[in-house]
Amino acid sequence: MVALTALIYYLFKWISKQPGQLAPKVMSMEIVPITFAVLLLVGSTGNLNSIFYPLLFVYLFFLVFVAPPINSIITTLTVMFFFYALSNGFDLEMVAHLVSPVIVLFAFLFARNQYQTALVQQNVMKRDENILMKEGQIVTDFLEHNLKSNISQLKTASPEQQQQLISSIEEEVQILEHKLAGYNQTIKS
Repeated sequence: MVALTALIYYLFKWISKQPGQLAPKVMSMEIVPITFAVLLLVGSTGNLNSIFYPLLFVYLFFLVFVAPPINSIITTLTVMFFFYALSNGFDLEMVAHLVSPVIVLFAFLFARNQYQTALVQQNVMKRDENILMKEGQIVTDFLEHNLKSNISQLKTASPEQQQQLISSIEEEVQILEHKLAGYNQTIKS
């Protein structure tokens, strides 16, 4: 039965055109056969005392990164109820086995939150870096093309022409300031 479940999982992978990727895709139905396989494997080989019980923690790790947090919590509680229903009696060891995945689940949820926060910050930093590169290019272009040519013309120009060149430079500086202010608004938003 576990082999059949694994075949169903790989069928899902083949249908989704990602047979080489072993982990399930985010928000996909690929987690369903994995859930079934873990429940079947652990439940049929000794339940909470199974040698395969640690696979449940690997399953929880994948579940946290594939499903929304509320679905992860509900699925984990359902799985724990399933294992409780299969067990004989009620003792402290069984409680420890049932509570440990829930505790680990919340640690995994915290890790997922930290990962997503870091990913968002990384994307913001890349965007800001691109904007700063564009600003730097604008300033470089301005200095190389406009300012250098105007300064060389200032040296040989008459006082009247110098006044016109200075006005032209001031206008170009205002245009540059306007462009840079636009980029600064983009960074702040």
